[in-house]
Amino acid sequence: MQLVPSAPLEIRELPVIVEVDPDDAELVRRVTDAFTTGNEVPPGVIDPLVAPPMFDRPEAAVYAALHHGAVTSVGIRLQVPDAVGVFGVATPPEHRRRGLGEAITARIVMDGLAAGARSAFLGATPMGYRIYERLGFRTVETWTFHVPGQPSSE
Repeated sequence: MQLVPSAPLEIRELPVIVEVDPDDAELVRRVTDAFTTGNEVPPGVIDPLVAPPMFDRPEAAVYAALHHGAVTSVGIRLQVPDAVGVFGVATPPEHRRRGLGEAITARIVMDGLAAGARSAFLGATPMGYRIYERLGFRTVETWTFHVPGQPSSE
C-alpha cells in the first residue's frame, strides 16, 4: 500500500509514543515481547528487528506506544530516498481495537515526512488493511504468500 499525503493525517487522540532508546535494555526487552505477542510468533523470531544492528542504522527507528508503563503497540520506520517505510506494526491482543496501531503508524509516517519523505509505503495484513485505508493508504500492488502448514486461499 502507498500513501501520498495531501493534508495532515487525521488520527484519534495519540498515546505516548517514543522512539526506543537502544540503551534502555528493559524497554527494548518489553518492545521485543510486544512485537512477538502482537505478531503472534514464537519467541526469538522478531529479536533481530530490535537488536543492536537495527538501532545502529541511521535510516531506521523503532517506536513504542506506552500506557501506564505497558508497551501497547510497536512499529519500525525505515527512511529511504523520498519515502518512508512502515514495518512490523503490531499490537498485543490485549491492547487491540483502541486505535494504537493507527496511532503508531501515523507517528511513523509523520516522522518520515518531517525527515524529507514525500510518500509512505507498507505491506498490509488483513488485520491492518482497514486501518491503513483510514489513514489514506491505497493498494498499489497485491502479493500472495503461502505459509507452510496453512491452507491455501486459492
